[in-house]
Amino acid sequence: MTSISEPLDLPEVRSYLAMDDDDQTQDAILSESISFCRDRLEAVLPYYLADREVALKKSLCAWCLTPSVGFQLRGPVLSVDEVTLATRDGLEITVSPKCYVEFDGELSIDLRAAVEGIDPRPVPIGVTVRYHAGAHVPPVVKNALLMMVKNRYERRDEDPLTDAVMSSVFSETRPNI
Repeated sequence: MTSISEPLDLPEVRSYLAMDDDDQTQDAILSESISFCRDRLEAVLPYYLADREVALKKSLCAWCLTPSVGFQLRGPVLSVDEVTLATRDGLEITVSPKCYVEFDGELSIDLRAAVEGIDPRPVPIGVTVRYHAGAHVPPVVKNALLMMVKNRYERRDEDPLTDAVMSSVFSETRPNI
């Protein structure tokens, strides 16, 4: 069993996802980070602590091909409070509810509508979703998930040890919470 010495929080995950300033390298990391984090978040969200914040990255380089981004917020997601877009320039845009659809735990954001009237330069953008979810999760679940993200983007490879921790946490022997 892995010993996770210090707790991590979502702002730290954000820093790991954006740790490379080189545009080409960062775009590659960002495109990979969406699927990597989404898979992990889908696994943990039904058991995650209430009133949390999800922060993922999306590049606007392929707007014409991919004008929207979707998140599967599965489990007891009660409501989405706010969606904010943030550019590398420090610009933050609060997304109007008319720009996203929330249905049965699924959130889809129309990026074109959300940033209408703003210069659509191909810069990396952050998508922050504040939402209410149910059920408390044991700290080991949160720490194992975030440590996996940390290790992945420090070493740019898989971490079998923390994968094993996650497997054990979400196994048939998982305690009721």
